[in-house]
Parts: sequence; structure tokens; C-alpha cells
Amino acid sequence: MHYESKDLKLLDDRVTDRLGTITLADIPDPQPRCPARLEGTTPILERLWRVALDDAESNIRETELGKYFAGGAKFGAIVFTRDISYSGILGLNRFYPDIMRSGLDVTRRVHWDTGFAVTPGHAVPAIDVPWEETGLDNTAFKDRYHTNCYSRRTDDVIWLWAARDLFSLGTTSREDWTWLYDWGMKFFERFYRPFFDPVDGLYRGQVSFVDVTWPERGRATSGYPAHYTVEDCLMIKASSTNALYLKGLRVMAEAAETIGRKDEARNWTERAEKLKGAIQNNLVAKNGRIACYKDRHGDLSPHSDALGTALCILHDAVDKLTGAESARRYPKTPIGIPLFDPFWPNDLMYHNNSSWPFVDALFLWAAEKVLGESQAAYNLALLARVVKPDGFHELVNIRSGAVIGSCHQLWSAAAFINASRRAGLTIRGRST
Repeated sequence: MHYESKDLKLLDDRVTDRLGTITLADIPDPQPRCPARLEGTTPILERLWRVALDDAESNIRETELGKYFAGGAKFGAIVFTRDISYSGILGLNRFYPDIMRSGLDVTRRVHWDTGFAVTPGHAVPAIDVPWEETGLDNTAFKDRYHTNCYSRRTDDVIWLWAARDLFSLGTTSREDWTWLYDWGMKFFERFYRPFFDPVDGLYRGQVSFVDVTWPERGRATSGYPAHYTVEDCLMIKASSTNALYLKGLRVMAEAAETIGRKDEARNWTERAEKLKGAIQNNLVAKNGRIACYKDRHGDLSPHSDALGTALCILHDAVDKLTGAESARRYPKTPIGIPLFDPFWPNDLMYHNNSSWPFVDALFLWAAEKVLGESQAAYNLALLARVVKPDGFHELVNIRSGAVIGSCHQLWSAAAFINASRRAGLTIRGRST
């Protein structure tokens, strides 16, 4: 499979962009333990597939908590629900189902035990939960709890989508569905219900994966207005996070049906339909743009985001016409999909002024759903350019095109698996 445009080319043994060329000789040549391999394709894609599996395997952690995937080389053994979940959905569920099942269970136990303990400045009085100011800085907090505090992971509900995707592979028992439903009930009551706003029917919480302000570092994060406090970030209603809640509610309905709780299944389904209506009524602008979020004052953010757009499409939170128009007009560049459109008008970087390969994959997957046109070759070319001798990297500086961030990045590697499967490439060996 090739891709050729003016500023991006993926050929048999190289990828070329405006910054230069990466050849097959520049890419590591690992032999991952998972036996699945691409066949009948180009040498560079076959090599990149093995790099993706090897990157995933380099993130396997076995601790007293259990076995799970870490997020990338620089993140150590910290438990990140969103990294594990997005990576499972993008492909790791199909090649490492046992580790994914164990990892999802680890996330539930770790987060339940952590509760609402927080680092200084991360309690949000406007959300009525029993915040516990620990006095620990972020490093000490992670050493004690093995994760970040809840106000930095309010998109936690994504685990339900990941579990549902894993369970759809056909080897799931009634006990697995009961496990999902029981944990789902507990988390909706303790962690999710307090973030629900009955006034407009939406859930509060950060934009999925976009970290909130860092009071401990004395500065704002790059993904929100510069004046936003932690509370401002958590009081918004994000399209990405609400689309994840919509999927979560539907998964709960399916789980309830599967284990024979039909009345409860109907209740979850009704809640999902109400949330879908709330998303369409509150997060779609008059011109059809899917807004990144509605702020605490009820105003739509001035931009859209690639992940929110993708998740609203993938989970049918918006009608097909709105989804198609949003996917069609969202900018696409030879170095990646801009995370925000437009970006915040400042020079801050990480979420602002960036493109993230795992988001590119989700966005292009969603675009294929509503536009009926394959984006896989373009997606594979974008992913090929973020590989260095230390594997798949975390993100791209959208202004310069430079590939930056953590190496052996779990969800970037998983994105390559997703794009390969969407491209219809032949996979030999263990695969579901």
C-alpha cells in the first residue's frame, strides 16, 4: 500500500515529508513475542507492524497490582485508564486480550482505592464529592496511589467502551459481563453521578485526555484558555467525554440485558437516549460544528477538537449529516490532524499546536464511517513519519512538523494496528 501527495509520500521502503525521508534502514527491526505479522504488503509496513507490537510489549508491566500496559517509555508503571482503553480499542484487545482484561481490572481496583484523594489545588468544591487533600506533590501521589488523582482523569468512563470491545471478540463469559456491570454500577454511583448536570442533561469533566491546569507547576495547561483554573476545566461539558458517557450507558444496558436484568437495561437505554438528545441540543453549534465543549457559563467553546468530533461520530451522538459535514471540513495536513480547530491563540504547546497519532486514527476511522472513503493509506503515512529508532512517538508539533514526546508510545503503536486493519492488510498469525 502506497500513499502519495505533494508533501507526504509512503512508498515501499520509505516515508518522505517536508522534513526529510525515513528509510527502512532507519527503523528498528524487532521480533515481538506476539506472532501476528503482516504479509503481502510493503517492506516498510511489515517492519512498522513489528515495531508497533514491540512497542506494546515494551509497555507490559507486572507489579503487585497485576499485569497491565503502561502508557509509554517515560511514564513508568503508572496506571492510565485512558491510555489502556484507547489502545485496547485501537487494536491491543485483538492481540493481547489477556493483558487487556487484566489491565482493565487493575484500573478499577486502583481508582476505587484512590477515591477522591488529590494533589494540592486539585479539589473542586463545585463538584459535591468527598475530596481529600493529601498534601502530596504529584510524584509522591503517584508513588502512593499508582495513578493520577481523579480530577486529572474525569474521562474514566472510557473503560466501559474498552471492555465492551474486548468482550465482543467472542470468548467472554457471563462472569465477565457481571464483572463489568458490577463495577459500572459502583463507578456510576460514586464517581460519575456527581458530575452529571440535570439542568442540561450533560456530564461535566475535562476534554478527554486533555490534562487540566497544573497548579503545582504554577501555570495553565495548553489545552484550555490560559486563565482557566482546575475548577473551570472540570465544570465544562466536553463533546468527547459526553460521547464516552453515551457509549458507557449503552454498554451498561447491554451488560444488564446479558445478565438478565431487563428492567435495568431499559433504564440504561433511556438514559443513553436522553444524553444523546442533550449532546445534539447543547454541543452542536447553529452552523453544524461539533463544539469542543460548553463552558461553565453555558457558552460553546470557539473551536472544535478532532477527538470530540471523532467520538461523536463513532458513537452516533450526532446525526450522520452533522457528522459527515464535521469530518469533511475539519482540516487535514501532511503532518497530522490538528487536535483543535482553531488552536488557542498562544504559543503554548502539547495539546495546543499539536497533532496526536492516536487521535488521527480515531478521527480518520470516524471519517470513513460517515464519508464512505478509505483514509487508511493517509493514516499509515502519518504514522510512519512518527517512528524513530526508539519506536512510535507521542505527538507532532503541528507548526514545525517535528515528532516529539515519549517514545515507545502505547496508543501511537496501537493506532498503527488500527490503521493496518482498516486498510485490509493481511495479518498472519494470532489475531481476532
